Amino acid sequence: MHAAYSNGICAVCTACKAEFHVAAGECFCLLGPNGAGKSTTINCLTGVLPATAGEAVVHGSSITHQGGLDRVRGLMGVCPQFDVLWDNLTGREHLMLFGSIKGLNRRQAGTQADALLDQVRLQDQLCAAVGC
Repeated sequence: MHAAYSNGICAVCTACKAEFHVAAGECFCLLGPNGAGKSTTINCLTGVLPATAGEAVVHGSSITHQGGLDRVRGLMGVCPQFDVLWDNLTGREHLMLFGSIKGLNRRQAGTQADALLDQVRLQDQLCAAVGC
C-alpha cells in the first residue's frame, strides 16, 4: 500500500508486502520506530488517509476499491495516538458520533451511548461538554 501526501514531496510506502492476520476477539497492535509508517498504515486501513497505490484487503474485501472500506468499517476499531475530543460536544454526543462512524443508526448509537455512560457511572454528566 502506498500513500502520497498532498505536498507532493513526501511519499511513504507502508506495510509493503506485509500481512496481518487478526482472529475474531483478538486485539492487534502495530509497533515500530518513529517514521516506520505505523500511523500511515492505520490511517489508510481505516480510511482516514486514502491509499494512492497498492492493495489492502480487510476481511476479504479490498478497501482500495469502490465501496470496499464501507463494507469493513464496522469491523474495525482504532485507539488513536492522541485523544480525539471536541470541547463543545458532550460525552454522549462523542459516543453517538463514533457509533455512527461504526455504522449504527441514531437510535442504536443513542442506546449504546447511554449503556456505556451507565457502565462507567457518568449518567449525571450526560449533557456536560467534555471541555468544561
